[in-house]
Amino acid sequence: MAIPARTCVGCRTRREQPALQRFVRREDGWTADGTRRSAGRGVYLCGTQCAGAVIKNKRFPGLGAYAITHYKHQDTHMND
Repeated sequence: MAIPARTCVGCRTRREQPALQRFVRREDGWTADGTRRSAGRGVYLCGTQCAGAVIKNKRFPGLGAYAITHYKHQDTHMND
């Protein structure tokens, strides 16, 4: 079975789905979707650099700031 490809909204690069982090828009803001199955408007990012690009293009308000915080939190726990 083929692995689905998705496009990063920061750099517009197509990658295999497991290489990207999915974020979902909810009423109260953005949330990371580790299961890739949550309902809602889902978008994919490669990493922190692409989150910065999303802040600049303003297409997804609040996503960049949330994603940067998410990646920093993730990096902190990986160093434990």
